[in-house]
Amino acid sequence: MWVHKTKFIKEARLGWLMTGPALVVIGAIAVYPILYTMWLSLHAFNLKEPAAGKPFVGLANYWAFFTDPQALGALWNTVIFTAVTVALEFLLGPGQAGIHGRV
Repeated sequence: MWVHKTKFIKEARLGWLMTGPALVVIGAIAVYPILYTMWLSLHAFNLKEPAAGKPFVGLANYWAFFTDPQALGALWNTVIFTAVTVALEFLLGPGQAGIHGRV
């Protein structure tokens, strides 16, 4: 019984050792930019004056976005565009796959 458990532990450790580097790379490539973008969204940053720094403004950027009618219009256009394109791809995709014989 102990031999089976020890073998399982060794295999599990080997699995983590082999997938660990890939998980670190995925984290560096995918997770870090998301977290950094979230951090940037809470700070004021002027691209014309980068020497001014990045002072913390909290949710002020979000408040400015959601109270701007032009930004809300752009957001609504994005939602409509996304919904229409996804629906079209969902409806036309199987037909195109059938034409190419890959169903």
